[in-house]
Amino acid sequence: MTCPVWPRRWPPVVIVSGLVIACAPSAPREAEAPAPAAAAKVEPAPLAEARLPDSPLALQITGVTRGGPEVLEVTFALVNPGATVAAPPSGPGRDAGTGEWLGAAYVTDEDRGTRFYVMRDAQGRPKCTAAPTEIEPGRREAMSARFPAPGTKDGRITVVVPGAASFRGIPFPGTAARGPSY
Repeated sequence: MTCPVWPRRWPPVVIVSGLVIACAPSAPREAEAPAPAAAAKVEPAPLAEARLPDSPLALQITGVTRGGPEVLEVTFALVNPGATVAAPPSGPGRDAGTGEWLGAAYVTDEDRGTRFYVMRDAQGRPKCTAAPTEIEPGRREAMSARFPAPGTKDGRITVVVPGAASFRGIPFPGTAARGPSY
């Protein structure tokens, strides 16, 4: 038995037929699943929220954590649910020395009635985030302030931001006993 010998030169009909077959649309494939959309960042529910006076903005307390046994950090969000650019309130309620909006804030230990003001650095500046000058519609700006811790046990505080809002009954964590780290 002999093997057929292919011609050294392909006839044009064979070449054109091969190209037509190669370029022809293939059988329909199963539709590919669309790529999953990027998950929208879901913000946790705030501990408290208040509308700012004479402003479309809302101030939220988003968390209270320990920054060590002697420091309490309160995190805030300034939210603009409106349709126009808005600015935080100015005037009363700002820190007299620096003009910082959260610099005049304080917390009160609800069990003892003791007031704790925003901590200061060596130059006397408040240890807090500066409020933005304006907030775009639909935006949320994170801020924080550090206070001396009211005590070592779990408790509740009232957070006061003068000229903005007062939030009662905000829980804060005590200093947890830590086990050995491995």
